[in-house]
Amino acid sequence: MAESLPPQESLSRTLAGGSEYSFDYVCQPCSEDNKTLEAVGLCVTCTELLCDECFRYHLKPTPSRHHKLLGLEDAKKDQNFAVSRDMCTETCRQHPQEIIKYFCKTHNILGCSACMTVEHRSCKGVQHIPKVAEAEANGQEYTGLVQELDTVLLRTRRLIKDSTDNKAKSQQMCDRALDDVIKAEKDVMEAFQKLKRNIQKEADKTKNKQIQKMDENIAVFDNIQQRAETLTKTFKSMKTNGQYCKLFTAMKVEKSGIHSLDAKLDKAANDNTVADFKFQPCRELEELLKRKDSLGNICQHDSDTGNTARLGKQSQVSNPSRKVASSVAKAMMKLPQDSVKGKATKVGEINVKTDGDTVTCCIYGLVSLPNGRLVAADNYYEKVKLIDVQQARVVSALDLPGSPRDMTATDEPGQIAVTLGNQNKIVVVKVTGDSLLKDREIQTSSSCYGIASIKGNLVVSLASPERLEIIDKHGTVLRRIEHDQKGKQLFHDVYSIAASPQGDAIYVPDYDKNTVTCLSASGEVKAVHTHSELRSARGAAVDQRGAVYVAGRYSNNILQIIPDSRKVSELLSAKDGIADPRSLCYSADTDRLFVGQYDSNSILVYQLS
Repeated sequence: MAESLPPQESLSRTLAGGSEYSFDYVCQPCSEDNKTLEAVGLCVTCTELLCDECFRYHLKPTPSRHHKLLGLEDAKKDQNFAVSRDMCTETCRQHPQEIIKYFCKTHNILGCSACMTVEHRSCKGVQHIPKVAEAEANGQEYTGLVQELDTVLLRTRRLIKDSTDNKAKSQQMCDRALDDVIKAEKDVMEAFQKLKRNIQKEADKTKNKQIQKMDENIAVFDNIQQRAETLTKTFKSMKTNGQYCKLFTAMKVEKSGIHSLDAKLDKAANDNTVADFKFQPCRELEELLKRKDSLGNICQHDSDTGNTARLGKQSQVSNPSRKVASSVAKAMMKLPQDSVKGKATKVGEINVKTDGDTVTCCIYGLVSLPNGRLVAADNYYEKVKLIDVQQARVVSALDLPGSPRDMTATDEPGQIAVTLGNQNKIVVVKVTGDSLLKDREIQTSSSCYGIASIKGNLVVSLASPERLEIIDKHGTVLRRIEHDQKGKQLFHDVYSIAASPQGDAIYVPDYDKNTVTCLSASGEVKAVHTHSELRSARGAAVDQRGAVYVAGRYSNNILQIIPDSRKVSELLSAKDGIADPRSLCYSADTDRLFVGQYDSNSILVYQLS
């Protein structure tokens, strides 16, 4: 028997057609017709929620005339209410008028009764969703999906936090990049200020010396002028007054003095010039100042691969402050000849013998590094040795696969290139802290001896025939220098090479010819320097002023060459401690010259002044 329903204007409100209403409970029969109507009661027998119309009609047909009906409030107390609420409501895509009530396990697909009848009739794994849904809800699939969702939620929360943190990190990196630029600007300005002070000091010194010389000349000229004016006045007065005898006597007496005035003028006039001097930027600084693009860029670092990629189209200059500051530090003032340091005073010795060395060492190559470090090539022990100049001791050594003949610093910071003579190879060594590490080898076409670095490339002397080759860092020959313009062999025996700090000149001591040939960076002969006191030239270095130093093995001396004036003079000799010198290097940091010798455990240190 049906329970009476409370009177109301409308016990059912439709949601069909996108109504604004929503209901807690909907009519199940109408849902199967794709209608959403509010449920007002429950058929306990059918366990279905019914709308107003279905509720009133339910008792009319004979099959359902005796079903038990309950109003919604009473239905909520019935045990079948929960069952009636759980129903299939999703419509089928293939049959929009049908509700999805089945699942085919064979094909892992959902469908309505029409789908199962037409396409899955022969499938054995067809499940009726209302019958299996509750069991599935308590099964492993549900548990697994919930766990997977929990994992997704956990990861999502973590990733949101990471994204938030990365936003802050990105801001920090932006701030750091700007701070680095400000620091770079400060470093560059400090470097320029230091350069300015040094140039001012050198320029003032040169200026004062030249002004003093001019003042001395002016004093000489004033005396000559006064003497000449006095004699002229006296001679004219005598002639005017008819004192001819007196004039005759005065002329004879003063004749030699007048001639000496002329000689004094000639001498003073010859020394009445000032040498031209100006600021000459180093090559690196000139190149930086010519750049049309930027001095730095923002780089993106990949922590997984360790690679760094440049962002945007800026010019790649790693660590611009160090690059520019270093270039400024290398900049120099081109001073006249008399400003070049012409004196060297011995200030110490550095012992290069290590614990494992049983006999005396033979230092064939030297390279000065920043921060008070020196690298020596020991030919006898087939090693390169890293030296702390301050402590005057060897801090580490690296075994080589042959006897080193010469060495040079490359354009890469902390990188040394060492020739191995008849091994036909160059070994590249990295200096890292107190360690020496072999980086790679470069093969040469024949025995290699002297070596220098110029404009990012290497200049190497090779035998059979004797020649120079300019090679890149991979060993590719860029230029071969062997003959002069007349086709004559330029070199006989070359065991060392030096290059100017600006990279515009190469200096080649010839062991047999006792000469030092100056070449342009392209290999053109600019000058050939000789000296009577130079015998068996080997070992060369160039200071920051452009002065060249060459060692004479059998003359036991060090010569200084001033390229602009072509002046060659002996700077050090045997009485200064020089004995069989084989290698030289110059330190711009301390303005010192280091000398390596044959059959000696000591590197000699001289202060230039």
